[in-house]
Amino acid sequence: MPRRSLNPTATKPSWSTRELSPARGSQDPLEHLATFTCYAAGAAIYRERQPALRWHRILSGAARKCVQMPDGRRHIVDFLFPGDLFGFGKANQHGCSVEAIAATTKVASYLREGVVRLAEADPRIAQQIRETTFDAICHLQLRLLILGQRTAIARVCSFLLEMADRIAANPAGSVILPMSRYDIADYLSLAVETVSRTLTNLQLGGAIKIHRRRIVQILDRRVLAQLAEEAEGRQPQFSSHLAAMHQTRVPRQEGTRGDCSPPNPNPR
Repeated sequence: MPRRSLNPTATKPSWSTRELSPARGSQDPLEHLATFTCYAAGAAIYRERQPALRWHRILSGAARKCVQMPDGRRHIVDFLFPGDLFGFGKANQHGCSVEAIAATTKVASYLREGVVRLAEADPRIAQQIRETTFDAICHLQLRLLILGQRTAIARVCSFLLEMADRIAANPAGSVILPMSRYDIADYLSLAVETVSRTLTNLQLGGAIKIHRRRIVQILDRRVLAQLAEEAEGRQPQFSSHLAAMHQTRVPRQEGTRGDCSPPNPNPR
Protein backbone atom coordinates (compact mmCIF):
# COMPACT_ATOMS: atom_id res chain seq x y z
CA MET A 1 0.00 0.00 0.00
CA PRO A 2 1.57 3.34 -1.05
CA ARG A 3 2.68 5.67 1.72
CA ARG A 4 0.33 8.61 2.24
CA SER A 5 1.86 12.09 1.92
CA LEU A 6 0.53 15.44 3.07
CA ASN A 7 -1.26 17.40 0.38
CA PRO A 8 -0.47 21.11 0.86
CA THR A 9 -3.71 22.06 -0.90
CA ALA A 10 -6.04 19.56 0.78
CA THR A 11 -7.20 21.47 3.86
CA LYS A 12 -9.87 24.14 3.52
CA PRO A 13 -8.78 27.62 4.65
CA SER A 14 -9.27 28.30 8.35
CA TRP A 15 -10.93 31.63 7.62
CA SER A 16 -13.53 29.71 5.58
CA THR A 17 -14.26 26.77 7.86
CA ARG A 18 -13.81 28.52 11.19
CA GLU A 19 -16.90 30.36 12.35
CA LEU A 20 -17.22 32.37 15.52
CA SER A 21 -20.77 32.25 16.79
CA PRO A 22 -22.38 32.28 20.21
CA ALA A 23 -22.81 28.83 21.66
CA ARG A 24 -26.21 27.75 22.81
CA GLY A 25 -26.80 29.38 26.17
CA SER A 26 -23.93 31.85 25.56
CA GLN A 27 -23.24 34.19 28.48
CA ASP A 28 -21.67 36.89 26.29
CA PRO A 29 -24.07 39.86 26.55
CA LEU A 30 -22.67 41.40 23.37
CA GLU A 31 -24.01 38.55 21.25
CA HIS A 32 -27.58 39.37 22.20
CA LEU A 33 -27.21 42.71 20.37
CA ALA A 34 -25.94 41.14 17.14
CA THR A 35 -27.56 40.95 13.73
CA PHE A 36 -25.95 38.65 11.15
CA THR A 37 -25.29 39.27 7.44
CA CYS A 38 -23.51 37.26 4.73
CA TYR A 39 -21.55 39.13 2.05
CA ALA A 40 -20.27 37.91 -1.30
CA ALA A 41 -16.73 38.68 -2.44
CA GLY A 42 -16.40 42.36 -3.33
CA ALA A 43 -19.52 43.44 -1.45
CA ALA A 44 -19.15 46.43 0.84
CA ILE A 45 -19.84 45.96 4.54
CA TYR A 46 -19.66 49.75 4.77
CA ARG A 47 -18.17 52.58 2.74
CA GLU A 48 -15.86 55.43 3.61
CA ARG A 49 -17.72 58.48 5.01
CA GLN A 50 -20.87 56.51 5.77
CA PRO A 51 -22.32 57.10 9.27
CA ALA A 52 -20.61 54.88 11.86
CA LEU A 53 -23.78 53.56 13.46
CA ARG A 54 -22.62 49.98 14.04
CA TRP A 55 -19.60 48.01 15.09
CA HIS A 56 -18.85 44.74 13.31
CA ARG A 57 -17.05 41.44 13.83
CA ILE A 58 -15.99 38.85 11.25
CA LEU A 59 -17.46 35.43 12.06
CA SER A 60 -16.22 33.56 8.99
CA GLY A 61 -14.55 34.55 5.73
CA ALA A 62 -12.31 37.59 5.35
CA ALA A 63 -12.44 41.28 4.41
CA ARG A 64 -10.16 44.16 3.42
CA LYS A 65 -10.13 47.64 4.98
CA CYS A 66 -9.18 50.21 2.36
CA VAL A 67 -9.07 53.94 1.63
CA GLN A 68 -9.14 55.87 -1.63
CA MET A 69 -6.13 58.14 -2.04
CA PRO A 70 -6.52 61.69 -3.48
CA ASP A 71 -4.95 60.56 -6.77
CA GLY A 72 -7.52 57.77 -7.14
CA ARG A 73 -5.30 54.89 -6.06
CA ARG A 74 -6.52 52.39 -3.49
CA HIS A 75 -4.55 51.58 -0.35
CA ILE A 76 -5.43 48.59 1.81
CA VAL A 77 -4.99 49.41 5.48
CA ASP A 78 -5.67 45.96 6.90
CA PHE A 79 -7.09 42.50 6.31
CA LEU A 80 -9.77 41.20 8.67
CA PHE A 81 -10.28 37.57 9.73
CA PRO A 82 -12.64 35.68 12.07
CA GLY A 83 -12.71 37.29 15.50
CA ASP A 84 -11.59 40.75 14.32
CA LEU A 85 -13.78 43.61 15.59
CA PHE A 86 -13.89 46.72 13.41
CA GLY A 87 -15.87 49.88 12.67
CA PHE A 88 -15.34 51.36 16.11
CA GLY A 89 -13.83 54.78 16.76
CA LYS A 90 -14.53 58.27 18.00
CA ALA A 91 -15.62 59.72 14.67
CA ASN A 92 -19.26 59.64 13.55
CA GLN A 93 -18.22 58.63 10.03
CA HIS A 94 -16.16 55.69 8.84
CA GLY A 95 -12.68 56.71 7.78
CA CYS A 96 -12.32 53.80 5.36
CA SER A 97 -14.29 51.20 3.44
CA VAL A 98 -14.51 47.51 4.35
CA GLU A 99 -15.20 44.93 1.62
CA ALA A 100 -15.55 41.15 1.78
CA ILE A 101 -12.86 39.22 -0.09
CA ALA A 102 -13.90 35.62 0.60
CA ALA A 103 -16.65 33.97 -1.44
CA THR A 104 -18.90 34.11 1.63
CA THR A 105 -18.13 36.32 4.61
CA LYS A 106 -20.41 36.26 7.64
CA VAL A 107 -20.45 39.37 9.82
CA ALA A 108 -22.07 40.16 13.17
CA SER A 109 -23.12 43.80 13.58
CA TYR A 110 -23.86 45.66 16.80
CA LEU A 111 -25.57 49.03 17.20
CA ARG A 112 -22.95 51.42 18.50
CA GLU A 113 -25.23 53.07 21.06
CA GLY A 114 -26.28 49.70 22.44
CA VAL A 115 -22.67 48.56 22.85
CA VAL A 116 -21.70 51.82 24.58
CA ARG A 117 -24.58 51.50 27.04
CA LEU A 118 -23.72 47.87 27.66
CA ALA A 119 -20.03 48.70 28.24
CA GLU A 120 -21.02 51.31 30.83
CA ALA A 121 -23.02 48.67 32.70
CA ASP A 122 -20.87 45.56 32.15
CA PRO A 123 -17.11 45.63 32.95
CA ARG A 124 -16.56 42.55 30.77
CA ILE A 125 -17.69 44.40 27.65
CA ALA A 126 -15.63 47.46 28.57
CA GLN A 127 -12.56 45.23 29.00
CA GLN A 128 -13.22 43.52 25.65
CA ILE A 129 -13.39 46.90 23.89
CA ARG A 130 -10.16 48.05 25.55
CA GLU A 131 -8.36 44.89 24.51
CA THR A 132 -9.62 45.30 20.94
CA THR A 133 -8.33 48.87 20.91
CA PHE A 134 -4.91 47.81 22.22
CA ASP A 135 -4.71 45.05 19.59
CA ALA A 136 -5.53 47.59 16.86
CA ILE A 137 -2.76 49.91 18.09
CA CYS A 138 -0.21 47.07 18.18
CA HIS A 139 -1.21 45.99 14.68
CA LEU A 140 -0.86 49.57 13.42
CA GLN A 141 2.66 49.73 14.83
CA LEU A 142 3.53 46.51 12.99
CA ARG A 143 2.12 47.93 9.76
CA LEU A 144 4.29 51.04 10.12
CA LEU A 145 7.36 48.84 10.56
CA ILE A 146 6.52 46.84 7.42
CA LEU A 147 5.91 49.93 5.29
CA GLY A 148 9.12 51.46 6.65
CA GLN A 149 11.15 48.67 5.05
CA ARG A 150 12.84 49.89 1.88
CA THR A 151 13.14 46.64 -0.03
CA ALA A 152 10.24 44.82 -1.64
CA ILE A 153 11.51 41.44 -0.49
CA ALA A 154 11.52 42.56 3.16
CA ARG A 155 7.91 43.72 2.85
CA VAL A 156 6.73 40.55 1.11
CA CYS A 157 8.49 38.28 3.62
CA SER A 158 7.02 40.28 6.51
CA PHE A 159 3.59 39.91 4.92
CA LEU A 160 3.95 36.13 4.56
CA LEU A 161 5.04 35.81 8.20
CA GLU A 162 2.16 38.01 9.33
CA MET A 163 -0.39 35.93 7.41
CA ALA A 164 1.15 32.69 8.71
CA ASP A 165 0.61 33.97 12.24
CA ARG A 166 -2.93 35.25 11.63
CA ILE A 167 -4.20 32.40 9.42
CA ALA A 168 -3.85 28.83 10.70
CA ALA A 169 -1.74 26.71 8.36
CA ASN A 170 -2.85 23.24 7.27
CA PRO A 171 -0.85 20.14 8.35
CA ALA A 172 1.53 20.57 5.38
CA GLY A 173 2.42 24.11 6.53
CA SER A 174 0.45 25.91 3.82
CA VAL A 175 -1.33 29.22 4.22
CA ILE A 176 -4.39 29.72 2.00
CA LEU A 177 -4.63 33.43 1.22
CA PRO A 178 -8.10 34.88 0.59
CA MET A 179 -6.69 38.00 -1.07
CA SER A 180 -5.44 38.47 -4.64
CA ARG A 181 -1.98 39.70 -5.56
CA TYR A 182 -3.53 43.06 -6.41
CA ASP A 183 -4.72 43.23 -2.80
CA ILE A 184 -1.27 42.27 -1.51
CA ALA A 185 0.31 44.96 -3.69
CA ASP A 186 -2.08 47.62 -2.36
CA TYR A 187 -1.42 46.44 1.20
CA LEU A 188 2.37 46.67 0.82
CA SER A 189 2.41 49.80 -1.40
CA LEU A 190 4.13 47.90 -4.17
CA ALA A 191 3.43 47.27 -7.85
CA VAL A 192 1.67 43.97 -8.51
CA GLU A 193 4.52 42.93 -10.83
CA THR A 194 6.95 43.45 -7.96
CA VAL A 195 4.89 41.25 -5.66
CA SER A 196 4.69 38.46 -8.28
CA ARG A 197 8.40 38.69 -9.08
CA THR A 198 9.36 38.59 -5.39
CA LEU A 199 7.16 35.56 -4.70
CA THR A 200 8.71 33.82 -7.72
CA ASN A 201 12.22 34.56 -6.44
CA LEU A 202 11.34 33.19 -3.01
CA GLN A 203 10.04 30.04 -4.66
CA LEU A 204 13.18 29.78 -6.81
CA GLY A 205 15.26 29.92 -3.65
CA GLY A 206 13.23 27.21 -1.93
CA ALA A 207 11.88 29.36 0.92
CA ILE A 208 8.26 28.87 -0.18
CA LYS A 209 6.24 26.84 -2.65
CA ILE A 210 3.20 28.32 -4.40
CA HIS A 211 0.23 26.13 -5.24
CA ARG A 212 -2.59 27.52 -7.42
CA ARG A 213 -1.38 31.09 -6.84
CA ARG A 214 -3.16 31.68 -3.51
CA ILE A 215 -1.77 28.77 -1.51
CA VAL A 216 1.69 29.48 -0.07
CA GLN A 217 3.57 26.66 1.61
CA ILE A 218 6.29 28.02 3.88
CA LEU A 219 9.27 25.70 3.56
CA ASP A 220 11.79 27.71 5.58
CA ARG A 221 10.40 30.27 8.02
CA ARG A 222 13.90 31.09 9.27
CA VAL A 223 14.95 32.31 5.84
CA LEU A 224 11.83 34.48 5.52
CA ALA A 225 12.59 36.02 8.91
CA GLN A 226 16.19 36.74 7.87
CA LEU A 227 15.08 38.40 4.65
CA ALA A 228 12.42 40.41 6.49
CA GLU A 229 15.07 41.78 8.84
CA GLU A 230 17.59 42.85 6.22
CA ALA A 231 19.21 46.19 6.94
CA GLU A 232 17.51 49.14 5.28
CA GLY A 233 18.89 50.10 1.91
CA ARG A 234 20.72 46.79 1.36
CA GLN A 235 19.38 44.55 -1.37
CA PRO A 236 19.29 40.97 -0.03
CA GLN A 237 21.35 38.48 -2.01
CA PHE A 238 19.39 35.30 -2.64
CA SER A 239 22.60 33.40 -3.24
CA SER A 240 23.84 34.01 0.31
CA HIS A 241 20.55 32.91 1.87
CA LEU A 242 19.10 30.34 -0.50
CA ALA A 243 21.74 28.97 -2.88
CA ALA A 244 21.86 25.59 -1.15
CA MET A 245 18.15 25.08 -1.80
CA HIS A 246 18.01 26.68 -5.26
CA GLN A 247 17.52 23.72 -7.62
CA THR A 248 14.74 24.20 -10.16
CA ARG A 249 13.84 27.32 -12.08
CA VAL A 250 10.19 28.11 -12.82
CA PRO A 251 8.73 30.47 -15.44
CA ARG A 252 8.65 34.09 -14.40
CA GLN A 253 5.12 35.36 -13.75
CA GLU A 254 4.44 38.78 -15.24
CA GLY A 255 1.75 41.15 -14.01
CA THR A 256 -0.33 43.36 -16.27
CA ARG A 257 -0.38 46.61 -14.34
CA GLY A 258 1.75 48.42 -11.84
CA ASP A 259 -0.70 50.79 -10.20
CA CYS A 260 -3.01 50.23 -7.26
CA SER A 261 -6.28 50.34 -9.18
CA PRO A 262 -9.30 48.30 -8.03
CA PRO A 263 -8.96 44.54 -8.40
CA ASN A 264 -9.39 42.73 -11.66
CA PRO A 265 -12.81 41.04 -12.13
CA ASN A 266 -10.79 37.83 -12.54
CA PRO A 267 -8.06 38.30 -9.89
CA ARG A 268 -5.01 36.16 -10.12
